[in-house]
Amino acid sequence: MKKTKLLTGFLMAIALIFTSCSKEEDAAIKDDEKAYLSFQTQINDLIPKNHSKQADLDIPECTVGTPAFVEIILSNGDVYVAGSESNPLRLDLNPNAPDTNGDGAPDYFTEESATLELNPGIYTLQYFTVLDADANVLWIAPMDDNSPGGIDDMVEQSLPMDINLGAGVKKYQNVEVVCFDDRIVNQYGYLFYDLNGIQLIEFCIFGNYCDETGRHAEYVSFSVDVWKYSHNPLDPKGEMLYDDEENAIVVTDYEDYAETAAVPLCITLPDGPGLDEYYLEITLLYPGEEGTLIRSGLISDADVTALFNGEDEVEYYHFREGNCNLDDSPVLLDVPEEGL
Repeated sequence: MKKTKLLTGFLMAIALIFTSCSKEEDAAIKDDEKAYLSFQTQINDLIPKNHSKQADLDIPECTVGTPAFVEIILSNGDVYVAGSESNPLRLDLNPNAPDTNGDGAPDYFTEESATLELNPGIYTLQYFTVLDADANVLWIAPMDDNSPGGIDDMVEQSLPMDINLGAGVKKYQNVEVVCFDDRIVNQYGYLFYDLNGIQLIEFCIFGNYCDETGRHAEYVSFSVDVWKYSHNPLDPKGEMLYDDEENAIVVTDYEDYAETAAVPLCITLPDGPGLDEYYLEITLLYPGEEGTLIRSGLISDADVTALFNGEDEVEYYHFREGNCNLDDSPVLLDVPEEGL
């Protein structure tokens, strides 16, 4: 009986040894299958890009500051894997940044993070900012705005950026960043994010035009100019935010006819702490007399946020021009007097 117990104990010990080895081997295999992601910034100063319309806004040189960390949002399909819209992931930057491309500017790279030990696959970088130790945004990777002449055209690859990670790969992903200037915060493409204490709020405009019989036009084309309010009622136009921004017109061709429709124009406005006010002008392009100023006046950030409908929907400001016999909804802007 004693020998049997000893033999049983010996066999159990051998089994435990093999089980332990097997688990260690499995862990090693799993580690080898992981991908390791870091980021490297490549700064692209806005100043030399004189071909962009942003150059007309007198953009200053980059803010003086020492980069300390980055904030990112990374997703896999529809699932966030690093950071979220309300809480981006913060990654420390290596302070000993080399000049890897010989342009005279240091190329900062992020320290290793366990959060970025990922399974192989395709991930999407949706947000990327570079900040100093006081959490001030210094540089930013612009978002694609789907139109020519914007800040996103100053980089080879704007966001969102797909990143393909293979098993066992340690990847340093280059991300081009441009200088951040809070005067043009609405030009970087980041909606509803807090950038240096400034959030962006969306304001949408739609219009109808009625002829002398009250019949609605098939579509209305208009342009919008927007300034920050100067706080001078006699000269309300401060810093310009939008210049001749036009709504889109969509033509759909069917087999025996075509249909034309207007799309609401949505613009983003900077919303800092306290009251923010903006001066707007809406100019009619079609129908009616082209180039006619039809609305002007002040709106506030409170007017804009009052149009929010939950977290994901924004109601539009609906103007009605001509003989529609209905007021704007809501009534926000003035109708200029004739001859002015």
